[in-house]
Amino acid sequence: MEQLLAIDNADSVLFHSSEISEKYKKMSKAHRMNLEKIDFTNLPEAIRVINEWITKHTNGQMFNVIRELDARINMALFSVFMRQITWVRSFNPTLTKKKPFYAGGKSMEVEMMKRYYIYNVTEAKFANFAFIPINHNHQQAVIILPNEGFTLDDVFKHFKFIDLPIYYQKSSVSYLKLKIPKFTLLGSKDMVRTLKHFNVSLIFESNNKDFKDFAGENGFLKTFLQVVNVEVKEARTIYFSNTDDDAVMGGWKTDFICDRPFYFLIYDHNARIVLLAASIKNPNAA
Repeated sequence: MEQLLAIDNADSVLFHSSEISEKYKKMSKAHRMNLEKIDFTNLPEAIRVINEWITKHTNGQMFNVIRELDARINMALFSVFMRQITWVRSFNPTLTKKKPFYAGGKSMEVEMMKRYYIYNVTEAKFANFAFIPINHNHQQAVIILPNEGFTLDDVFKHFKFIDLPIYYQKSSVSYLKLKIPKFTLLGSKDMVRTLKHFNVSLIFESNNKDFKDFAGENGFLKTFLQVVNVEVKEARTIYFSNTDDDAVMGGWKTDFICDRPFYFLIYDHNARIVLLAASIKNPNAA
């Protein structure tokens, strides 16, 4: 799993040793961003406090994520993105079978879920997109499957997150034979490099005037770490039907089989924002 981006202010905290302005404290509260003052001059104690926060906000699933911190640090942003995917139309666990997944010239056995249903899909030269309703129809799980002859790197070059609403608007309904491997996204990632890749670098510069306005002369963001725990599997509850949906619906269908590396996104179509993006190269690896 290679996490690219995740947004969820509900479980985010800015650890700081600077004095934060009252104006920014109010803004942080409005956006559900927690502020915690910490003594970064005592790095071992700061690391302990931060790791305890991460453990608490991952329900005890992750420990000692932070091993060391830069001695120059005075602000660090941490965010936890946790989701139990709830499909609007659940996958039937009895239809999940061991199937090959091809990556890097090799194949591996994965647990492949299967579903026949009507979904929104759209095509591009470099990939096919499938939009799968999740979380009570408030969001979409978006599968971006590279076309033959294209790689994840090619998709990354051609596709921009900001354009996803356009792909969704251009999508049309199609009856799919959908196969997706079960997988878990569990890990942490330093987002500084990722954001700099998207030309978001000013927030990490010590001469940033905006940071000086709310955190004083020496205030600037040194670290931005995100912890992700997303589980993608069949229904959370018992699936009562033992019937293959294909036998019920019948008719012509389009294959959408994720048997090779693909991108997995969580998209909030009301807010028009990508909440999570990750590349799935090995579904068996958390």
